[in-house]
Amino acid sequence: MFEFYLAGCELAFRRVGHMIWQIQLARHDAALPPTPDYMWEAERAAAARPLFHVGG
Repeated sequence: MFEFYLAGCELAFRRVGHMIWQIQLARHDAALPPTPDYMWEAERAAAARPLFHVGG
């Protein structure tokens, strides 16, 4: 059933034009950096890490 759900999500994103939005809330403007570059840096670092530890 989960694979069916994922297939439906893929179809919606590819054909219907659905999008994902991210909203970040904070009490004060100074609590967040002025640009979202820190999110991209974290994504790149996570992508560079291996998924599994291989070896002893």
